[in-house]
Amino acid sequence: MLEGTRSGRSARSSSVQDVLSESLDPSATNILDRSELDRKSKKRKPNRVEDPYHPRKIVSRRMLVAFIAIAVVACAIAFVWFDPLGVMPGFYQSVRTSAQESFPSREGMGGGEQTAEDAESDTQDEGSQTLEDQTLSDDAALAELTDLYERVVAVNEGDAFADAIDSFNGWYMASSLQKRQDASRGAYEVRDELQGIIDELDALRLMEGSPYEADRDNVRQLAQWMYERIDAICASWDVSLGYPDGESMGQHQDEILAPMREAGSSALNSYYEHVTEWRPQEH
Repeated sequence: MLEGTRSGRSARSSSVQDVLSESLDPSATNILDRSELDRKSKKRKPNRVEDPYHPRKIVSRRMLVAFIAIAVVACAIAFVWFDPLGVMPGFYQSVRTSAQESFPSREGMGGGEQTAEDAESDTQDEGSQTLEDQTLSDDAALAELTDLYERVVAVNEGDAFADAIDSFNGWYMASSLQKRQDASRGAYEVRDELQGIIDELDALRLMEGSPYEADRDNVRQLAQWMYERIDAICASWDVSLGYPDGESMGQHQDEILAPMREAGSSALNSYYEHVTEWRPQEH
């Protein structure tokens, strides 16, 4: 009986010991509460699955600060450039005013309106001075008119004018257009030279009441008569050059000579009638 009891206690003790050993064994499997597992799983953050082909870019704090700084500078530049509030003109004016007060002797630092008035006044003064400089004294007028007179006479007596007449007489009926063009060139050059002399005479500024006004008009008239003489030849050349290359020119002779016939010899006669007496003389 006693042995049975001991054996029974021993069996129970052995069973208790076995149970304790199994509960403390780290390799033993424990049964957990399902609700406890669910509660803990909700607290954990789900792990993100990385895409190996599109890795997630991580923006560092330094890069973020740099982006913000660039954006601020760009906004400031845009504000100054477009000036939406219209404050920059006043700012510029304040800078100019400060510079004027600090450096009063600097050129161009004066007030805007006053500077414009001064500039306009200076321009008017310069214009008046230019007109005065162009006005010839009596001695300068005599020298200038004498030179222009001699140039007109030189054209009349020069080889260029004589060659222009000879070239016309020899080639205005040529069937070759190229030969007519070459022969006509001298006449047009003489006409341009005379036009230049007339332009210079028109540009002369004499003193008010100058005694050389009549001399200027006389020299200009001599140049005008010479111009009319060469212009009649050029007009006939215009008709001749209007016909094509290889044209039979004999049938067009009257049309070619018509401008010269209409001009007549009035300019020639008038020139020789006055050329000697109209030489400028000292008054």
